[in-house]
Amino acid sequence: MSPDIQQVKDDLVKAETELAFFMELGRALTATLDDLRVLEIIALAIHTYLKPSHTTLYVTGGNRRTYHLALARGYEAPAGPAKIPIMEGICGEVLRTGRELHLNNARLAGMAPYPPDLVMPEPPDDLLCIPIMHGKRPLAAILVGQNADAGPLTADHRVRLVRVLEQSRMAVDRALLYRKTADLAITDDLTQLFNHRYIQQSLDVEIHRGADRHKPLSLLFMDLDKFKIINDTHGHLAGSQALTEVAQILTDNLRTGDIIARYGGDEFVIILPETSLDVAVTIAERLVQRVCAHRFLPRLGGMELGASFGVACCPDHGDSPRKLVQFADQAMYQAKALGGNRVVVYHP
Repeated sequence: MSPDIQQVKDDLVKAETELAFFMELGRALTATLDDLRVLEIIALAIHTYLKPSHTTLYVTGGNRRTYHLALARGYEAPAGPAKIPIMEGICGEVLRTGRELHLNNARLAGMAPYPPDLVMPEPPDDLLCIPIMHGKRPLAAILVGQNADAGPLTADHRVRLVRVLEQSRMAVDRALLYRKTADLAITDDLTQLFNHRYIQQSLDVEIHRGADRHKPLSLLFMDLDKFKIINDTHGHLAGSQALTEVAQILTDNLRTGDIIARYGGDEFVIILPETSLDVAVTIAERLVQRVCAHRFLPRLGGMELGASFGVACCPDHGDSPRKLVQFADQAMYQAKALGGNRVVVYHP
């Protein structure tokens, strides 16, 4: 058999193998609408298709301030999804910028301290990190690495990695659209925080989780002071803008694991998992200070608001969602009766 004929046969076998691979990838991606599962399928496909030494999938947190390890192949990943600040690590840079990074041995060796997202026992000799995008927003980052004995990553590795991502883009968009539709039921349209419905669902889950771990849970019920003045003076559109500013203050000054919701009107509820009563009071007092220090509606000349907080704790005050919300609400009304701009703990 001539070399040319053999080459044609080899090319046909390669094409058939690749076609079968992408057909199987398509079947796997269309079988789920879970966005995390879609990302995991993509990472597994990349590891199978490229055959690198290591493949790691990192996904962003819900607030996009952190990311965490979701899947690893080629090594045993550490247990637990430790959250890494978006300002740190190789994946952090890729997720912030939406641009890929290729790091060779010289650049990797010069890193000190070592990035927190390279957790394999033997760090790779060559590494490529590419974001998985939804429109212009990075959702996750794929790290592929080669050990020294496996040789460097080539242009062909990158071409094949990008090919998998391109073939998967529609599945990612579909899963995110499904997630967005589901999120509409639990998200407040104005502030983009969670809503009243989600608090009821989440509080029940967090209470049981805290009981299983023998950890307390605290609940903050917040109502704005002097908010009616904004609506009366500048109208409801200005009031809506002030509420979005409050939502930003809460988001910026709470921990990544805390759950923030607009309960209704100018009322907000915050779930503090694994948080004692004393710590919850400290957090609430800090939020009072942040709200008081903020100048709302600067384009309209600026206005000041205050905040009244009620605090209830599980299991000290109750062990049901209804009771915790009720008791924190009662404490909040006591704070307002005392002049507002303060924190009051529920007492039976």
